[in-house]
Amino acid sequence: MVINLLILLLGVAIALLLFRVGIPRLKGFKQFTQRFVPVVGALMLMLGINLAIAYHAQQQLQRQASLEPVTTFQALQAIDAGQPVAVVAVASPDNPVRGRNNEYLAYVDDNGLWTPQTIFFDLDDTQIAIDDESYEPRNWPLDRNLRFLNPRQQVVIIGQKEVIDAPVGPQPPAGNHGVQSEIIFAGSHPAFLQDLERRLWGPRLLVGLNAFALGAIALSTLVMAFRVTGREMPQDSKATSNL
Repeated sequence: MVINLLILLLGVAIALLLFRVGIPRLKGFKQFTQRFVPVVGALMLMLGINLAIAYHAQQQLQRQASLEPVTTFQALQAIDAGQPVAVVAVASPDNPVRGRNNEYLAYVDDNGLWTPQTIFFDLDDTQIAIDDESYEPRNWPLDRNLRFLNPRQQVVIIGQKEVIDAPVGPQPPAGNHGVQSEIIFAGSHPAFLQDLERRLWGPRLLVGLNAFALGAIALSTLVMAFRVTGREMPQDSKATSNL
């Protein structure tokens, strides 16, 4: 979102420069269409793409917030493969790592995310496992300058439902159902929703500001077109009177 904000500020600065410096130097409507309009078109395209990116980020967060929390393996089985899911679970005490003195189930340091072993998570009726490092850690506890995840930590796992061949926790009777994790949030589901609500402010604000900037530039361009056309009218009247 920081990059999107910088793009927005850059676009507004360029627009102000064009309207304050570029317009007075134009001598006619032909120069306006040949020099000014293409630049404004490119500027509006840039802001339009920026708006689309911010809107996509907003929609993604809203979709995550709308997901029903899954707390049982039975509920997970009922979801089609490839569909987004929000699994509420607890990092299992059955994991080989027992706690801080035995290192961490997973942690984030200066080198990034590290998951030494498969992590088992307890649902209300069984276990699922996460064995990849493609997820984003959020709200993890801090210890010795490390963000870590350890047994008995409640989590919300955001990802996509998958059906795999390898065993995942206890062998379920209807096949192996798991989650391709995208986010592992340390905390309760209400805390996760509160975190999403805070994160939504940025995209919402950027969507509004980009839309306002696009509207202002379009309206200003239309007004300037009439003004530039008006500069030519006295010259045309003078030419007519000479005839």
